[in-house]
Amino acid sequence: MVNWKIIVKRVLRRIKYVFILKDLINWEYESCKRCGHCFRLLWSVKDELWRKVTGSVDDGGGSLCVDCFIELALQKNIKISNDDILIELFNP
Repeated sequence: MVNWKIIVKRVLRRIKYVFILKDLINWEYESCKRCGHCFRLLWSVKDELWRKVTGSVDDGGGSLCVDCFIELALQKNIKISNDDILIELFNP
């Protein structure tokens, strides 16, 4: 006996995945220089924390996603609290 409900769910997941790939290819905004993922959130940290984590002296250092920023901070044993990162919805 064929379970049509499962088959329909699988097909819909594949269609959704194709649209996500299409969105990533056509994304015209920033992407992470470390992992390459596109930004879906607008986030910021204080300049001092950014300089410590990225090692930049001129507030440069490129664009990083939140996940990569936190990973870099953990690698350098820099503690980040919830108040250090401000996250907002990104509305292109």
